[in-house]
This record gives sequence, C-alpha cells and structure tokens, in this order.
Amino acid sequence: MKIVKLISVADLFTIVNALLGFTSIICLLRGKIDFAIVFILFAILADGADGFVARRFSKKWCLGDYLDIMADTISFCVAPAILIFTLYYDSFRVFVILSCLIFVASGILRLARFCYLTEKPKAFPKILRNSQSEFLKCQENRKTVFRNMLGKVLCTFPSHLPESKSFVGLPAPGAALVILLFSALKIHPVIITVFTIILSFLMISDIKYPKTRGKIAYISGGIILIITFSMFFSFHPEIILPGALVFAISYAFFSPLSMGKNR
Repeated sequence: MKIVKLISVADLFTIVNALLGFTSIICLLRGKIDFAIVFILFAILADGADGFVARRFSKKWCLGDYLDIMADTISFCVAPAILIFTLYYDSFRVFVILSCLIFVASGILRLARFCYLTEKPKAFPKILRNSQSEFLKCQENRKTVFRNMLGKVLCTFPSHLPESKSFVGLPAPGAALVILLFSALKIHPVIITVFTIILSFLMISDIKYPKTRGKIAYISGGIILIITFSMFFSFHPEIILPGALVFAISYAFFSPLSMGKNR
C-alpha cells in the first residue's frame, strides 16, 4: 500500500472525478439519462476542485498528472460518448458511432498531449544515463533500487515549474459540457453529431484557450452548479440550459479570440 503515500489531497478529488464518471456510465446503462448528465457535471466540478486544491496548497505530486489523464478519460471522453450513443444511436447509427469514436480518440490525444507538455524537458535522458550504473551498484538490494529510481522519477516533475496561462486545444471538460447541454436539450441528432466532430478537432487543435482562474473560475463553477440544480430538481431547465449552452459554446468558439487580444 505504499502507493497511498504518493496520493495528495488534490489527487483525492481526481479519484472522485473518475468515480463520478464511472457512475454516470452506470446510469446510462440503466437508462437514467438525467442522472448520468448530473454525475458528469459533478465530475467537472471535482476536476476544477482538483486544480484549485493543487494550486492553493501546492500538494500535488507527479502521480496526479497520470491520475488526471485516467479520470478525465472516463468522465469527459468515454462517458459523454456513451451518452451520445445512448440518445441518438437509433436515429443515425453510422454517423453517431463515427462521431463517438472520433470524440474519444481526440479526447485521449488531447489529454496525452497535455501531460506531455507539462513534463520537465530533458528529465528522462538523465534518468536513462544514470539508471544502469545505479542498478549495478545496488543489484543485491532490489527494493533499494526501486525506491531510488522511483524517487528520482518523482523528482523530475516538480510542481513549482512556471505554469502556462493557456491550454493548447479545447479542454476536455469544456467539450464535454457542450455535449451534456446539447443532450439535455434534446438537440437534433444531426446538429449534435456535427458539433461532436467539431469539438473533437478543437481538442486536438493548436488553438490556445485561456485557463479559467480567479473570478472566471468561480463564475464557471457557479454556472455548473446552477445547471446541476436545474437538472436534478427540474427547476426551469428550459430557461437555464439554453443560457448555459450559450456560455459553453462561447468559451469553445470565441474565448481564443481573447488570447489574441492579450498578446
């Protein structure tokens, strides 16, 4: 159970994110569409809390980078794709399956690229150069070798590296949010299929998207809470959901323009 020592407080939110995404898939398999959407919305909040806690307390080890990828793959790639498949498969079978496959593939590529870009350059070559000699010196004690090697790997991804103010490509939670709102509003299958493909290409594009920080992060979190409340209690969804969809689409398609103005 030594892996438990590698888990930070922020990583706990990441694990919750993954569990919420999995619960959403279970709801979809049981035909509980609204509950599935609500659980993915909660997963988006957990993903945001993960980043907030990590920045606030600087307690996110490098294990969290890999947990993020796995959790986001479940909650923001696989679960939304299954949602689209569940709702629209009977209408346009081939196109729905194709759009779901493209979305999942683009999502995992987007997440893998994010992990790759956040790694410290030239860290691995140093490990590779020193690993053979260290292994020979400590060959009699394999536990010591593993502990030393693991420690060096963990140290190559320090949390104090300068953080970029932008994402490369549309973040997976943003793409998932648009799909959730389209699905909640029962948009025509052709429209959601086209948007799914467009969002997929935005995720793997080189377009820079601003990170949600400060007041914008609180506003975004508040909007997601309102959407969740509206879905869960059926509180004027005909008013709240379209407004939230405009907000989500604005971020996906127009927020990169603000990056150009700030240059």
